[in-house]
Amino acid sequence: MRRVLIILLLLIMLSLCLKSIKEERHLTSNLSMSPKISMIYFYNPNCPFCKAIDPYIDYLSTLFDVEYCNVLNITNCSREAILYMAIIINKTGSFAVPTLIVKGNESVVFQGFDNIAFQLEKYLEKEYNYSIEIFVGNKYYKPSECYSCHIQRKIEPPRSFSCTSCCHIR
Repeated sequence: MRRVLIILLLLIMLSLCLKSIKEERHLTSNLSMSPKISMIYFYNPNCPFCKAIDPYIDYLSTLFDVEYCNVLNITNCSREAILYMAIIINKTGSFAVPTLIVKGNESVVFQGFDNIAFQLEKYLEKEYNYSIEIFVGNKYYKPSECYSCHIQRKIEPPRSFSCTSCCHIR
């Protein structure tokens, strides 16, 4: 009997999660059709700032085409990713991680945790009229709001942008 109750509770929680995800997609698709955006994400698996932004990049990969390029093993990166890396090094004299490139006619580079966490969504809203918002509990949040909240509360960055791991629903 206890097992049945636990399973039933888990199923109810899971169904609430799925409902939230559907509502989230409904909101973003209402703001505009999901634009066809391709990105390249350069990271180092040992970098603490990469680890902090990884959940956001993983979430973006559910919305857009994101290529991951581990700078410690560039043999697994595409030629295009290596070319972008070379262009950045040529223009700036260095290369830092995390770096996210939004590819397009005029590709845009976001280097560093702060630029990705706080400037990318502004860029997508301005250039593509696309708003990234995450439905958690009974409210919508922008990823930058999540990062700001965690920084202000001096807690670890979000480990995920899913309805099952947010501190706002506990």
